[in-house]
Amino acid sequence: MIKKEVNSEFGEHIKTVRLKKLESDPNFSLRKVAKASNIKPGYLCKIENCEVQPPGEDSIKRLAGVLGENQIKMLVLADKIPRELKEAISKYPEEFEKLIKRIQTEPINVIEQINNNIDQIIKTVRDGKW
Repeated sequence: MIKKEVNSEFGEHIKTVRLKKLESDPNFSLRKVAKASNIKPGYLCKIENCEVQPPGEDSIKRLAGVLGENQIKMLVLADKIPRELKEAISKYPEEFEKLIKRIQTEPINVIEQINNNIDQIIKTVRDGKW
C-alpha cells in the first residue's frame, strides 16, 4: 500500500495561528484549543506537526471557529471542499466554472462590486420589490 503524503500546509497554518494568538492569550494553549474544538490534544499536536492528515470537515470548522479563522480558507488548506459548496457546484457546474474563471482574471475591486450587486439583487427579491 502506498502511503499518502501528509498535507503540511494545513498543520503548519494551524500551529502558526495558534502560537501567534497564544502570545497574548493563554486560552490558545494546545490543550485549551483542542478542548474548545472537541479534538483530542494528542491528535491536534499530530496535526500541527504534520504527522497526520487534516481532520474531517466538522472538526476543521470547529477549529476555525476557535481560532477565528475563515472556515472556507481552512477547508481549502486541508484540500477539502465544503459540503454546501460541493452541492452547489454539482447543481450548477457550468455556472461555477465560468464564475471561477472570471474571478481568476478580474481585479479584486470588480469582484467586490459583483458581490455587492449580487447581495443587492438577493435583498430586492427577498423584500418582494422586484
